[in-house]
Amino acid sequence: MNSATRLTLSCILVLCTAALAADESKGKDKEKPAEKSPTTKRTAKTHTLTIKNSKYSPASLTINVGDTIVWKNDDDRDHTVIADDKSFKSDNISSGDDYTFAFKKAGTFKYGCKYHPREKGTITVEK
Repeated sequence: MNSATRLTLSCILVLCTAALAADESKGKDKEKPAEKSPTTKRTAKTHTLTIKNSKYSPASLTINVGDTIVWKNDDDRDHTVIADDKSFKSDNISSGDDYTFAFKKAGTFKYGCKYHPREKGTITVEK
């Protein structure tokens, strides 16, 4: 192989190496797409409140959006559960019966019983 051929092959080798290195550096400059971190979906909970002696127990409760409350009448008289803003309203809840409501939005919900004006409660729903 003569020196002209060796020189030509050496130049081709250098150019190929430079082109390959330039191509690799382009790939490094590109921003990688952000990896999505796994999200844990919170499971909705069910909370039970009792009605006894014309009182809701607990009278105040903080829950999360999507949670459900079951009001259980453990009293010997009838009761109701009616939100002040009318966002939820039970029918008559007889002794031993219950009323269930799932909270779909955040806010503070005051409620009471139509039969017993002093019977009041508050549910605070957080996101």
